[in-house]
Amino acid sequence: MYAHYGNKFQFTKAVARKIVGARLVIGSVVCVFLALLAQVFLSPYVPQNNNFDTPFYTLNNAGAGTQYRGEIVETRHDVIAHVRLLDGPNKNSVVQVELVDTVYDRSPGSPVLVSEYSDPAGERLGVSDNWRLPQVFLLAAVFFALTYIVAGKRGARSIGALLATVSVLTLGVVPALLTGVSPVVACLVGALVIAILSIFITQGFSKQSVIALICVSITLVIAAVASTLALKFSYLFGMLDEASSFVLGSGNIDTRGLLAGSVVLVTLGVVDDVVVTQVGAVRAVRKLGANSSEAFASAMQIGREHIGAIVNTLVLAYVGVSLPLLVAVASTSETGAGILSLLNSPFIAQEIVRTIVSSIVLVAAVPLSSWAAVRFLTPPKNS
Repeated sequence: MYAHYGNKFQFTKAVARKIVGARLVIGSVVCVFLALLAQVFLSPYVPQNNNFDTPFYTLNNAGAGTQYRGEIVETRHDVIAHVRLLDGPNKNSVVQVELVDTVYDRSPGSPVLVSEYSDPAGERLGVSDNWRLPQVFLLAAVFFALTYIVAGKRGARSIGALLATVSVLTLGVVPALLTGVSPVVACLVGALVIAILSIFITQGFSKQSVIALICVSITLVIAAVASTLALKFSYLFGMLDEASSFVLGSGNIDTRGLLAGSVVLVTLGVVDDVVVTQVGAVRAVRKLGANSSEAFASAMQIGREHIGAIVNTLVLAYVGVSLPLLVAVASTSETGAGILSLLNSPFIAQEIVRTIVSSIVLVAAVPLSSWAAVRFLTPPKNS
């Protein structure tokens, strides 16, 4: 008998090793493929004689001139550089270009973006930025590979949900915002579509996932209404950093609504996890024979522990994204302004309000999803 169980155990270990090995191979192949794809095929250069509209991967704006990838060979006095072009009719030739006064790595060997521009002296070439997309793609490839190696099919589903989220944002929400759709409406609809895709992709289609989706949808509507009212109540008119000033200058985007929409999207990221956990907890305790009251109490206990960690995550997420701006605001306060003046600044106050609104919605999602799961999830027949 012991030999039998021992052989079975050895067989299980062997199968596990093969599964992990297969995941390592597949993950490594995916990682290398994406890295090569980014390095070889990703380029901002578009030939002038192409018969197609500007493709999605170009960085060109209308009338901005052609852009090429390049590699700095040497710099002179930090204003002129010799660059080896990696695109275009002069590929592999070394040309002299001007260094535009922006922040980028100018050391020899650095990948750069070379742009054509015109001035009274004629056509010129200038280095406008570093070319960093291959490095970004490599990091993404490492992330995808590790996720699949560790989580297997579940990890592959999560990657699929992530790609679906990015697609909805880039192909749906952002174009809608640029055409003048209300930011709150655009972000709310986008968040609902993302919730549908992510929950069904990661959890599958079941009564449990449908209940989770309904609860997430309700909390997103609450987040949209609460964020809009809270921003108006707090006299906040939208993000006032450089990027938001550009948006405000376009004249057709409501920056306050854009700020409220960002709250909806961030709230989705945490509420999705909380609601799925709460519904799963109720189902687990009902399988053990717990009645409705016991299942609700158990789920609420799990939810209370979850709230503490997630609220802290929200604070760190908002502060982390806005940290450079917050430091800049604090450093420019040279007039002896006190802590109350700093907290009253729109840069800091909007982060506080966004955190509070998201936390309120998060806290409300715990009893809502726990009650819905207890009310509508049928106890297993064998409980």
